[in-house]
Amino acid sequence: MGNRIRRLIATVDRWSLRHRWVRVGRHAMSGFISHEALQYAGSMAYFAVLSIFQLLVLGVVAFSLFVGQGQARQFVIDQVSAGSPIDPKLISTVIDSVIKARGGISVVGFLLLVWSALGIFSALNTGIARAFGSPQPRPFLKDKLVGLFLIFVTGLLTVASVLTGILTGIIQGAAGNIVGSVPGGAFALSLIGLLIPLLLIFGAILVMYRVVPNRKVSFAEVLPGAVVAALLWSVLRVGFTYYATHIANYKSAFGPISTGISLLVFLYFASLVLLLGAEVARANVLEDEPATATFSPVQRATAQLPSSGASRIRPPRRRRLPGWLAVVGAAVAGLVAGRLTNRRED
Repeated sequence: MGNRIRRLIATVDRWSLRHRWVRVGRHAMSGFISHEALQYAGSMAYFAVLSIFQLLVLGVVAFSLFVGQGQARQFVIDQVSAGSPIDPKLISTVIDSVIKARGGISVVGFLLLVWSALGIFSALNTGIARAFGSPQPRPFLKDKLVGLFLIFVTGLLTVASVLTGILTGIIQGAAGNIVGSVPGGAFALSLIGLLIPLLLIFGAILVMYRVVPNRKVSFAEVLPGAVVAALLWSVLRVGFTYYATHIANYKSAFGPISTGISLLVFLYFASLVLLLGAEVARANVLEDEPATATFSPVQRATAQLPSSGASRIRPPRRRRLPGWLAVVGAAVAGLVAGRLTNRRED
């Protein structure tokens, strides 16, 4: 009986190694365990709680440079509510209290707000870089510039998402009767509205997996990991909302801090999703490395990405920060500083 079980396991193992995506899944799970993702997700969630509301206030301040503060505030609340189960009332209350406590935002105050918001991206950088097995961390300044770039990209994707939603609404309003008369037209418009938040999350994760690792990877290589993470994020958002509403009774257990506990639990599972997606992306990268073709799942999980044709595993070359990134960052900082200075003078 024991021999039959061992032969069956060996047969399944040989079958799985013949199929690329089964190998990727096995190697991703091995890396997820060997890199201690459960522990690192807790650290990421902790730093995210400390920085997330500073990031939201930063979003309000940034968008209020182009629209009114009330519109910017509602815009941020709507986008966060669409992509996460965080209570909109909690977001509104915290944003108002932080803005009230800070008073008018000066250039120095804005820079301090940016610095506080960077904490969440520093935690993400550490966790994702560990999942990718980066040889060594970036220098301090480059690490912060990458965080600024991710903030900028997130803002652009959010604006693109809103513009797409507005365009969909205009089409639906202007040609509602025509679209409704076409078989499946109304369903298609509704589906587009549901897919917009998912595409926003997917785009942000894809850029994150491409930029954060301190090694050369392409968008095509990290695409499977971004797809997995975006889909799991959507499932988590719906599932956690149901869990927190119908199953878990945080209010009776934790009283006035129940909202904070609920947020911390959600961010912990969200961190697990991002780390698992990073492991899938890294496993997909390793599939194309000839030097690791004969590695077992555990060996792949702990391997550094080797140079092409290398007979032994060597630390990969660190990726330099693009010069255009520094130029764009300086231009955005100058624009924001100018707008804030003009507002104070008015």
